[in-house]
Amino acid sequence: TAEPAGTAVPAQQNLDAQQPVVTEPAVPVLQPQFEQLYAQNSDLIGWIKAGKDIDLPVLYRDNEFYMNHDFYGAYSSAGSIFLDERNNSDMSDDHMLIYGHNMKNGSMFGTLKAYRDVSFLRQYPIISLQYAWESEPRKYVLVSLFDASMTPTDPSYIKITEFNFDTPEEKQNFIDAMLRKSTYDIPLDVNADDQLITLVTCSYTHDDGRYLLTARLLREDETEEQIMQLFEQVQQ
Repeated sequence: TAEPAGTAVPAQQNLDAQQPVVTEPAVPVLQPQFEQLYAQNSDLIGWIKAGKDIDLPVLYRDNEFYMNHDFYGAYSSAGSIFLDERNNSDMSDDHMLIYGHNMKNGSMFGTLKAYRDVSFLRQYPIISLQYAWESEPRKYVLVSLFDASMTPTDPSYIKITEFNFDTPEEKQNFIDAMLRKSTYDIPLDVNADDQLITLVTCSYTHDDGRYLLTARLLREDETEEQIMQLFEQVQQ
């Protein structure tokens, strides 16, 4: 006898086949070259290379401790290189601020002043920043370098503590303000799709002065060789 018509229950294998495949997001893995350092100080989040001599760990804690403590937590007037506490520690923000003292002996960010010479900029326009949980360093290209005051009433004041933006227009306005102040006219496009970093160190040309070096992430269709060729054209 024929079975009564009705809604057949699909076979289990068919049910399984219809289930969407859920891919778990990859868990970031601390890279092997950082393991020993991270064991010594878990505030470590990455490594920065800039100019001729800057080759240092980047730390993340607050905006006070590493002003006068070294990597191992000992008191040091030279301090350490650190990411602004208002940034995300995973380096995912639209704009990151990285601080270091302008030491007379050239330690920390003491050699950034060399960028005041256009020949130095032409030679070292690319900054390397590696997040400790990424296999490759990110490369950033300098787009703006200038001195400014952090005193709001000073004519040279600029607000740099912008980390994420509500609209592309807001971000572009911030970018344009940084570009207008630059000592150099760098013929490189910068737009709201670009991630930015600014290296911040003391400057003595203004009240509560800072020397600010802003760079944008190297784009996928750009090569370091192309960038080096472009910077040969930069004039002071």
